[in-house]
Amino acid sequence: YRNKVRITRSDTGFWGVIRQGTHDVIPIEEHGLMPELFNKTILPWLVTAPPAEQASIRLDGQGGSTVAFYAAPSKIRTLKAVIKDYKGEPPYEGCVGITFNNKPVWGRDHILVRLAGCTWRVHAGSFFQINYAVASHAIDTLKDWMKQDEIGGENATLADLYSGVGLF
Repeated sequence: YRNKVRITRSDTGFWGVIRQGTHDVIPIEEHGLMPELFNKTILPWLVTAPPAEQASIRLDGQGGSTVAFYAAPSKIRTLKAVIKDYKGEPPYEGCVGITFNNKPVWGRDHILVRLAGCTWRVHAGSFFQINYAVASHAIDTLKDWMKQDEIGGENATLADLYSGVGLF
């Protein structure tokens, strides 16, 4: 049900998640909360990806995704060399962009998420709802509450304060 994950590369090179309360990296071959696109396409690609300490992956729910790598600035040369080998093609099917330490290095630095009649520009590291279906339901519920309580009716304005990209 998730559309975002942040994983860490261990000192020995495998990708995994951090064990709670430690710095231990637990290797993963599959992430049980992420869709098949991540497990079957993106995770195997990450094994061959340039050296980085962490990666955030965000899926758009329509087959597209973006990857944000985080590492020492000196690793940018290696990343750019690997990206040059892609010859303008996506590194894996559905990839729309790669960033390195929050700077675009290939493609776009965001995905487009269509939700509740709007389109949102969402970066891999942005705060945004991790379950699009639940987020859409929450928006519909909020709209219904506003109408029922007559909080301004159809012309009501709702301010989304400190909530990421401004979903509400």
